Amino acid sequence: MSRENNDQKYVPTDKPGLVRDTFSQAIVSSDNKALQEYRIRAQKIKENHSKLESINTVKDEMSILKDEMSEIKNLLKQIILDKETNTDAN
Repeated sequence: MSRENNDQKYVPTDKPGLVRDTFSQAIVSSDNKALQEYRIRAQKIKENHSKLESINTVKDEMSILKDEMSEIKNLLKQIILDKETNTDAN
């Protein structure tokens, strides 16, 4: 029994690095090096996004701490003023 060319899963195209899937007729890249480079870039982007989220979380927490410190400072100033006022009244 002879096999026909249609049994091939991929057939070359006129563009280097591209083949046609004979089942779906889609054009597919056959450049494995480019695929690996893409996956590395995608992973680095994901890692950078995660790092950026962490940095933003720390920035938000720092902002909250600064606000709380400012509030504490103002309360301490008020306590000092109240003590001075009470001392002067006596």
